[in-house]
Amino acid sequence: MAVKNEFISPSSDHFVHGLGNSLQKPDWPVLCEGELSTLLDQHYEVGPLRAIEWRSPRPFSSAARISTAQGGFFIKRHGRALRSVADLQAEHHFMSYLAKSGMNVAQVVPTKSGATAFANDGWTYELHCAAPGEDLYQDRTSWTPFLSGEQAFEAGKVLAELHRAAVHYDAPARSARMLIMNMRLFGTRNPLTALKAEISKHVGLNAFFSHKNWQEDILERVVEPFHAAAYAALQTAPPLWGHGDWHGSNLLWSGCGPAASVSTVLDFGLADKSTALLDVATALERSMVPWLQMEHGEEPVANVEQTTCFLRGYAFVSGWGSNELSALADILPIAHTNFAFSEIDYFYSLLKNEENADLAYSGYLLGHSDWFGRAEGKRWLRHIKTLNL
Repeated sequence: MAVKNEFISPSSDHFVHGLGNSLQKPDWPVLCEGELSTLLDQHYEVGPLRAIEWRSPRPFSSAARISTAQGGFFIKRHGRALRSVADLQAEHHFMSYLAKSGMNVAQVVPTKSGATAFANDGWTYELHCAAPGEDLYQDRTSWTPFLSGEQAFEAGKVLAELHRAAVHYDAPARSARMLIMNMRLFGTRNPLTALKAEISKHVGLNAFFSHKNWQEDILERVVEPFHAAAYAALQTAPPLWGHGDWHGSNLLWSGCGPAASVSTVLDFGLADKSTALLDVATALERSMVPWLQMEHGEEPVANVEQTTCFLRGYAFVSGWGSNELSALADILPIAHTNFAFSEIDYFYSLLKNEENADLAYSGYLLGHSDWFGRAEGKRWLRHIKTLNL
C-alpha cells in the first residue's frame, strides 16, 4: 500500500543548507506527521509516532529525529532516482560490518519483513535507532572547522579506527552514480577520456556540458597542474571502503566540552569503495578550509592547527608517516573533483537546477582546484608534507 501523496508536505518553514552561506527552501518535500504515521504503522514495529523532534538541514534527502511509543529514531527519505533500495542496503551492509568489528555506528531498524530499506511511491526510506551522544554539529555546514583541536584529534583517531575495521571488507563498489565519494573518473590514467565517456552516456550531463568549454577548463585547471602527482599517489593506496563524508556533523560526541570523545559515527550516505588516502583528504577538505568565504570574494585560509591535530590523531592509530603525508598532499587538489562532478549531475539532471549546477562546476570543481595553485593552497600542502607527526 503506497503512502498517499497528500501526506507529503511540499513546503514548510523548514530551511536547509545551500551551496553558499545562506539557508534555502528544501529541494525535497519535508517529512510530515501523516506520512510518517502511516509508514511506521505499515512497515515497522516501533509503535505510533509521537512527535517530529527535529528536521535535518542537510539538503540531499529529507530526514528527521522522531519519537514513538518505543523511543527515539532517525528516519530518512530519499528520491528513488537518487538512492535505490539495493544501494541503501549496500550502505547498511558496510555499517553492519563495521559494527561487528567494534565500531560504534548508528543501528538500522529492520522493517516487518526484515529489510533495512524499502521503496514507496517514488521514494526510498530507512530508519535508524537514536544513537548515543551529543549532536554538537547538527546545524553546522560542511566546510566549517571542529570546535576544538582536541575534537579534531579525536575525529582523526576514530577515522583511522574505522579504516582499520574496514580493511578486510571486500564488497564491490556501489552502483549509484550520484553523490558518493570515489575517484572512478578523475582517478583514472586519462580523466578527460573517462569524463567524455560518462558525459556521452547521460542526457542531462551531455546537455549541461554542451555549452561549456569543459575539456579545456579541466585540462588547464585540474589535470595539467595536479593530476600526474595525484594519480601516482593513488597507485600506492590499496582499495578500501571509506566513510566519504567525515565531518563533525556526522559524529555524535560524549559531551559538550572541547575534549569530548566520539560516541557514534553517523551517515554513511556517501560511503563507497575508495582508499584511505581519499577518505582522509575528504575529511580535511570538509573541515579545514572555509571555502564559503569565496562567496564574498575572500581567499580562504586553511586551519593548519586543526589540520595538525587531525593528522596526528589519525597517525596515532594508523602509524602514518612522511610518505603517506606526501601522498595525501598530492591528491588533495583533486580529492573533491569526482564528488563535484556528481553534484553537477545531481543538480542539472535530477533537480533541473542549472544555477546550482553552474556553481558546482565553476565554484566547486574548478574553483577549489584553483585555490591549491595559489599561495594559501600551496602553504597548506607544504604544511602537510612537512608535518612532524
